Amino acid sequence: LYVREAIRTVLAQTFRDVRIVVSDNASEPEVVASLAAFVKELADPRIELHLQPKDIQETGQGHFLFGRCTEEYFVVLHDDDRLEPAYLETALRHLDEDPSVACFVADPYVFDAEGVTSPSGTAHYLAEHGRTGRVEGVIPVLEPLLESGFIPISGTFFRASALRHSGFVDEECEGNFPFEFNLLLRLGERGGRAYYLPRVLLGFRFHDAALRVTMK
Repeated sequence: LYVREAIRTVLAQTFRDVRIVVSDNASEPEVVASLAAFVKELADPRIELHLQPKDIQETGQGHFLFGRCTEEYFVVLHDDDRLEPAYLETALRHLDEDPSVACFVADPYVFDAEGVTSPSGTAHYLAEHGRTGRVEGVIPVLEPLLESGFIPISGTFFRASALRHSGFVDEECEGNFPFEFNLLLRLGERGGRAYYLPRVLLGFRFHDAALRVTMK
């Protein structure tokens, strides 16, 4: 299960004061049993496992996860992605330095189903999403979002109060990409700003079953 690797990358963070909410979206019984056994074996009180009785898709998962957020910051990590060890510490530092910034985004690398990094895939992703040549600093959320989908939902470090202020997502907004885009659009429409760091601090796994592939 890719989710095991994703969980391990959060546990390996240099910033340790986290709460990890794992929400399984009505997987097959054997997958659920394997995941539950893995979490139990870790025996880490920071991890909560929730088993959804039906497929609530990304829209439902997003509302569920944010509804459980009582912390100052909120990060969604897809089960096939990973964080580098210094990610949370770095993101926290930049948002603590400027309380007006709504979120933090860093550059990802692209890797495949076997975990092998793809330099060409990484370069393509960065170019396609308007990252090539962009300098570090505070940027508006809206314009880069409309130009190139600059900020993804997976791995972006959000200030929870900014998401609450923006209303999170429109009630009628459903579906995977509409949900992700709408969350960022609402932040951008309200003048939300992001801190962009052109440093590789997370990884996106591209494989045949990924939403990035199946939604096309």
